[in-house]
Amino acid sequence: MAVKVLLAENTAVLQRAIKSFLQAQDEVVVIEIVSDLPTAIARKREFQPDIVILNLDICDKDGVRLEDVRGLSEGPVLVAVTLGSDTESAAELAASIGASKMIHVMDLVEQLMPTIMELTPVRPS
Repeated sequence: MAVKVLLAENTAVLQRAIKSFLQAQDEVVVIEIVSDLPTAIARKREFQPDIVILNLDICDKDGVRLEDVRGLSEGPVLVAVTLGSDTESAAELAASIGASKMIHVMDLVEQLMPTIMELTPVRPS
C-alpha cells in the first residue's frame, strides 16, 4: 500500500515539481495539494494522510496561530520544507510545530524519498 501524502505548498512551481517527483515514486500517492494552512488542516482531518509535507513559509500567513499549525503534526508525520537561507530559524520553527524532519528545498530530490520511507511504517502490500 502506498504512503499517502498531503502537500501544503504555496508556490505553484514547487507544487508542480514536488508533485511530479512524488508521482514518479511507486511507494507514494499524492492525495491532495493545498496552498494555505486552513485548507491543509481541513484536508488533513478529511484524508488522514501518512505524511504532510509543509512549506514553512506559509506558517506566518492567513492569520493561523502556531497552535493550529501544530495540529498538522498530530497523527501523520510532518515534514517541513524551507526555501530560506536562515536554516537555523527554520529548524527552530519546524521543531516548534512538531515536524519530524526539515529539508531545505535545494535538498528535496536527494532527501525527500529517504525521509518519507524512514518516517513511515512498513506498509503491507
